[in-house]
Amino acid sequence: MFRESDRVFVPLSIIYTNPQSFIGEVLCIKRPPPPPKRQLRLPTTPTIPKQRSIFITFLEVMGMIVVLLASYKTYNAASCIDYQYYAQAWLYKVENGFFTILNFPFYLFDIIIEFPLRELYRHGPSVIGWEGEPLPRICARITYHGDEQFWSRNIEECQRIYDAKEMSAMQVRKPIIVLCLLGAMFYMIKSIVAARALRRRERIDPNMVETYRAIHSLARQLRRAANGGR
Repeated sequence: MFRESDRVFVPLSIIYTNPQSFIGEVLCIKRPPPPPKRQLRLPTTPTIPKQRSIFITFLEVMGMIVVLLASYKTYNAASCIDYQYYAQAWLYKVENGFFTILNFPFYLFDIIIEFPLRELYRHGPSVIGWEGEPLPRICARITYHGDEQFWSRNIEECQRIYDAKEMSAMQVRKPIIVLCLLGAMFYMIKSIVAARALRRRERIDPNMVETYRAIHSLARQLRRAANGGR
């Protein structure tokens, strides 16, 4: 047995011969672990708290004052804002953007088709246009009234007459151009579809190839059988 106080092994024969000497002792079968070492505490030196700089304190106070002034100014500015006006302006911009996107195809149509037609009507050959002649001469030829000097003095009326004539010409020519473009697109799409169908038709079906090989092999076996296995 091991004595816990000094971790010394004591035989059972000694304990049996003098059991009274072990009264108050703690005996263990296993050797008890050594007692923990006591850590010596060194005397600590008192720490002196650091004093804050006066300049840092001044900066903190000035920062708080600036934040308070900015908050006051922001609150006053926010109280003077007409939120209904800004909401209506924002809604107006959203509507303009939506209608701009919606009208973009028509705007693109005007750029691609209508603008070239107007230029061709004004500067094109005499069959389809006015060959780039001055506006007073054009008005004189349209109305059969007055001369260039007369229409030069009445240029606003001349411009109105020319615009009406140009508008009527556009109403006739734009549908013709649109129909021609649709016909060309239809012909292109038809050609593409026909080319793809022809390409698929020219492809060899693998099932047909396997069937042909099977029939060819069967015919060869029949010929051998007819020739007596030769």
